[in-house]
Amino acid sequence: MQRKSRLALVSVTNKAGLDALAPFLAKRGWRFLASGGTAEHLRKVGVEVIDMADWLTNSFVRQARFAQIADFSRPRNLLAAQVSEALPFGQLFGGRVKTLSREKSAALLVPLAQAEKNADLERMGIEPIEMVVLNYYTLLAATQEPDATVEAVVEKMDIGGPGATLEAIKGNRIVLCNPADYEQLMAEMNEAGDISDELRAQLRLKAIELVAGYYRPLAEFLAKQAN
Repeated sequence: MQRKSRLALVSVTNKAGLDALAPFLAKRGWRFLASGGTAEHLRKVGVEVIDMADWLTNSFVRQARFAQIADFSRPRNLLAAQVSEALPFGQLFGGRVKTLSREKSAALLVPLAQAEKNADLERMGIEPIEMVVLNYYTLLAATQEPDATVEAVVEKMDIGGPGATLEAIKGNRIVLCNPADYEQLMAEMNEAGDISDELRAQLRLKAIELVAGYYRPLAEFLAKQAN
């Protein structure tokens, strides 16, 4: 059963097309989970954003309630502030760690048919993420820099984006990795309220091809440097 309100994870380097996609989805009941520059961009185009740090804080508060390890006589907003201050749920190491978390993985991997009143989701205080809009840093360009070093190229490597893409593929979510596909998705949603199984399969194929090829330039660069 389709939910009235649905959650999308958005984390993009290339923000082309997002100004049209985000408001379109928001009008159809989608909410957005994001962090950093992506969250800032979404707010500028006028859509509400759930910051990843806040989402994780609320999840931890929920888990602490189940485990009875916190003082829940305190107002919820004060407890959340205490948790947020005590635990580094925001970006870490200058943005090096952004979307990596067990909670995000659970929200992408839970079978949607089992998501309603799911005990694990309830305990974690989260809901399923039904769509991801993701694209990554370009490793090929980094390897082609005249003064490229192993350290510099490896530093450019994205882990969270490809990882979330694979989780979304396994969870049979809507996976958008190319702004060129936004228009077709909007057209189908505008006509039918959701996307076709055919488009879902096409997007999944494009996503796995993207991940499969993403690390190839790095592997070739490292092999060249080793020789």
